[in-house]
Amino acid sequence: MTTKMTYPGHARAIAVIGLPLVGGHLGQVAIGVTDTVMVGWYSVEALAAVTLASTYFFVLLICMACILMMARLVHSPYGRIIAAIRDSEPRAISLGYNVNRYKLAVFVFSAGVTGLAGATKAIAVQIASLTDVAWHMSGEFVLMTLVGGLGTIVGPVLGALTLIGMETYMAELRDWVTVAQGVVFFVVVLSFRQGIVGTFTSVRERLFPDAVQK
Repeated sequence: MTTKMTYPGHARAIAVIGLPLVGGHLGQVAIGVTDTVMVGWYSVEALAAVTLASTYFFVLLICMACILMMARLVHSPYGRIIAAIRDSEPRAISLGYNVNRYKLAVFVFSAGVTGLAGATKAIAVQIASLTDVAWHMSGEFVLMTLVGGLGTIVGPVLGALTLIGMETYMAELRDWVTVAQGVVFFVVVLSFRQGIVGTFTSVRERLFPDAVQK
């Protein structure tokens, strides 16, 4: 059975925006609507799928923009100065750079990107929990970076995919997921100190030295 509901103007927009909040079809059942509800010419399920896809591509667009922005920053003169401060702060001071100013600026930039990531997560999952600002979250960021590869842009992304994938597909193991992540961390630190990206790059340079030089 199909129930057609017509929403004019802003009411239709409110209905579409509210679809993820009621959980699509499951939300209809929860509120006692078991028929196929139509909003104009489209079903609630179809509109929910469109809304989910739009949210996904919106978050993906922000993620890609942040990656490109960080890549541009790293390869800019400012990024070279930051790398020099990281490698030898006394030498950077001797060259006349205001180290504290550069460190403060990069800290503010990092905090801004982190806040933007938290905001997009709240948009995607429709909830903002206190676990995202707990102390152990900083440890997870460090672990993602070490697993993916220090000094690379793609490395932390791969590290995040690895750890989040473990949490998602090993959720049935509950507390053992943390143990598995710890094992991965020890294996990477002891055997693959350059991380996933660094190890892959090293292996490629050994197998195909001519291609790397070109």
